[in-house]
Amino acid sequence: MVEMLCAVLVLVLASGAMAMEVTFATRTYNDSMATSQAQTLSSTLSTAVKEELRYAEVITAGADGKNVTYSSLHYGDGASFGVNSDGQVTVKGEKLLSSAAYDAGMTASADITYINGLFSAVITVKSSKGAELAESTFSVRPLNG
Repeated sequence: MVEMLCAVLVLVLASGAMAMEVTFATRTYNDSMATSQAQTLSSTLSTAVKEELRYAEVITAGADGKNVTYSSLHYGDGASFGVNSDGQVTVKGEKLLSSAAYDAGMTASADITYINGLFSAVITVKSSKGAELAESTFSVRPLNG
């Protein structure tokens, strides 16, 4: 009888430990997937922003290099980057990427400055809880600016 109780106790402890390990593994997997998806979104946004800025014309910016507006091949005059109510990067109020690119409630922002003929950009991707998951910084010199 005592042997049976010991065996049951060992079995209960082992199954409890396995349950905790599964929970930990699931959390780790979800964190890894979120980071991977954020890096993919950051890279995709960076490529789209670079392409947009590379062909910008008639560029204006404030004295601090912010409040950048330009003439865009795709969006016309007065184009500028922003963020819509869903946390998606926009140009002149239109989404730069499809909503499907933003996995699991992620949000993004594009901070653009223009100083001495050079655009500087910082793309930031955050989780639905506001934690920063990925960031990309780059510069673009417009071909037609």
